[in-house]
Amino acid sequence: MQNILSAPSPIEMPPRKRLLGDLLVERHIVSASDVQKALAFQEQFGGRIGSILVRLGSLSEETLLPVLADQLGMPLLSGEEWPESPDSIRALLDTCAFAVDWWLDNGVVAWGQESGPVIAVARDPLDPLVNESLEKCLGTTTWCWRLARTQDLDRLLDMAGRSLAGMD
Repeated sequence: MQNILSAPSPIEMPPRKRLLGDLLVERHIVSASDVQKALAFQEQFGGRIGSILVRLGSLSEETLLPVLADQLGMPLLSGEEWPESPDSIRALLDTCAFAVDWWLDNGVVAWGQESGPVIAVARDPLDPLVNESLEKCLGTTTWCWRLARTQDLDRLLDMAGRSLAGMD
């Protein structure tokens, strides 16, 4: 696997990631009390702090994503990287042994580009099972995660579902 965002070797100590709540407060995007409310919600119900803050109305997804991209070192999906057609999604996914339902249930879409690595987006790009599955699927192919707005991911999943409907 040649994931551009792969974990450091066990010998290297990774730099400590800054907590998303701290970054949002430092940038004056949310208040410390907003973060405390979100943390209380998270403790009771689970979930990711950024998603909780969006659901609580403390900030928009548009405001959250650039901060999340900085925190994770995971770029936002750009317009130039958008798949040219559903065929570009299908061409890549045809090479994987996963059923259509796996892609849709896990909220994952991937596609190749003419030049550059395979692009992958997911509802939860930090999910270890999704990462392991993509590593197995893509083998030695170089690939990288991009963060995408929910509406863009939904459009990509719809595109993937339509292009893959005839595969099973």
